[in-house]
Amino acid sequence: MITTGANLPAEAHEPGHIEAALQRIVHAGGRPSIYTPQLAATVIKRLMEGETLTKITKDPAMPGWVTIADWKKKIPEFANAYARARIDRAPVFAESALDDLEGADTTSMAHVRKAEAIANHKVLLAKYDDRETYGDQKGLGVTCGDINLVFNITPADPPQQAIEVEFTEASK
Repeated sequence: MITTGANLPAEAHEPGHIEAALQRIVHAGGRPSIYTPQLAATVIKRLMEGETLTKITKDPAMPGWVTIADWKKKIPEFANAYARARIDRAPVFAESALDDLEGADTTSMAHVRKAEAIANHKVLLAKYDDRETYGDQKGLGVTCGDINLVFNITPADPPQQAIEVEFTEASK
């Protein structure tokens, strides 16, 4: 929710300064609400480096969760960059899961279980971000004469599933 005009700077009410004032409108609580390529690039960079959106939106200098959701709906370039960033960060999660396990404190089972839980969650995030590479692949192959039929069933956004069918000639 954008704040009212009462919170605008004094120069906003002077002629010629409306556009400058609009750039300073913020959400209640001081978060940026106006899309800028620089702010969007910062969000995308932080995602690609492995930060979660929850962590990014807790930063007072970053837009809130709802603002980012609005940007994804209204700004196709941002939505595309956001989707690509999530795919690009999947290997960060997958590799850091291995790092967590390798560097785990093994002095107690509680430490080992905690490291395992964190690693499992990172792998789950990698699967969520890049289903094609890290997701569970389910398939059924059938050969009939010279034709191979492969049904690849991969999870899609709930509740439907994506089913892909491949036809190839059987190798002789």
